[in-house]
Amino acid sequence: MASEPAQMANRHTSLEKTHDDSHSNVEVDNDGLSPFDNPDVEFAAASTYNIYHRKDEKEHFIITPVTSKYREYSNPRKALKGQDIFRHPDKIPAAAASNTYYLRKPYVSFHHAPRTLRKGTTKDAPVVCLIHNSSFWRKWKLQFGANIQYVIDPRGVVPKEYACDARPQQNISRVKGYGVRSWRLWCETGKAYHRQVNEARKSGLPPEHPAEKPIKQPIVDEEVHFSWHSPFSHKTRLYCFNYAGLEFYWKGTGTVKETKTCGWFMRFHHLKLCMRVPINATAEADDPVKRTASRGPILSPISSRRAGFREICLAKYTSSIIAKKAGVLEIYDDVLQRSYLDGIIPLDADQRKELETAGALGVKKLRLYEVIIASAMCMIIGEWQKRMVIVAILAAGGEGGGG
Repeated sequence: MASEPAQMANRHTSLEKTHDDSHSNVEVDNDGLSPFDNPDVEFAAASTYNIYHRKDEKEHFIITPVTSKYREYSNPRKALKGQDIFRHPDKIPAAAASNTYYLRKPYVSFHHAPRTLRKGTTKDAPVVCLIHNSSFWRKWKLQFGANIQYVIDPRGVVPKEYACDARPQQNISRVKGYGVRSWRLWCETGKAYHRQVNEARKSGLPPEHPAEKPIKQPIVDEEVHFSWHSPFSHKTRLYCFNYAGLEFYWKGTGTVKETKTCGWFMRFHHLKLCMRVPINATAEADDPVKRTASRGPILSPISSRRAGFREICLAKYTSSIIAKKAGVLEIYDDVLQRSYLDGIIPLDADQRKELETAGALGVKKLRLYEVIIASAMCMIIGEWQKRMVIVAILAAGGEGGGG
């Protein structure tokens, strides 16, 4: 049997070969490097996603395993503009494009339309979930459903005819629909679609919806509530949600750091996602799953019960100081897979069999994986907006004091 170093060397060689093959059809820059680096995540036990925002307002984000050199600089050279991931999403290799997400914020005047998380590289990619938020970043609501992608119109919202009532028995809120008005304000999304619907109305034709197949009501089958848990405590960066009967929470961490110049300014902005599991309901103590064992009320703001718990770290987020980049999200696929196979997170027999066959990459097809990415974006947006409010308050106070 080959030694462990030899096996690792062979594996490394195969990874390099696969990586080179994935770039064979990608345009190469003058410096000999591919415009998009590190697109192949098929062999990684942990998936790393770069999170870029399109404009300074940070309304639209792309979450992708590739690295866009144009977005990695605060003041990039003009020669790198051809490598902008937002302008040229078609250049992303297919393996990476299938693992890319896009967060779009539609605008309908006088309404607070929910954001849409999409699986793909553009703003028109299939929708994974609707993301609602309350005032002052206190509560977020994630609505999932297999049919959502078929009812979202080009404006990026649910049409009025597909609105759904609340179902309290299933803990699902109502889905609000948005009609197409006869007038439109500047900057509202879906300009061409708005014009098309109103022209059809004038000609007496029924409006044509872009649904690809008949839609069954209701369109939402699961809802997850994500909250900023303790805004007025010493744990101001604690975000929580419940899924499958377990508690998950994003909290501050010092185990990662920003390596760019002046990256130490971001040391209070990094977070990690942990799952809180009762010790007596998990595997043995020598389980290789990454965790921090602890007894007693380790999260007293979340629960006051005196019991033994342990934390399983599922993901980490490293905030970036780069102007065009929000940060880097790393999800531990192998830890998620082990948590499912060990029975920590419930899974039905068919899904369990598929996960055993697919390996660690199989977790990307599960709903929890989408919940993790959606909750990460809620946390990222909330943290950034809070920082901007504090900066605005300090600036206003400085102007007032100097005036």
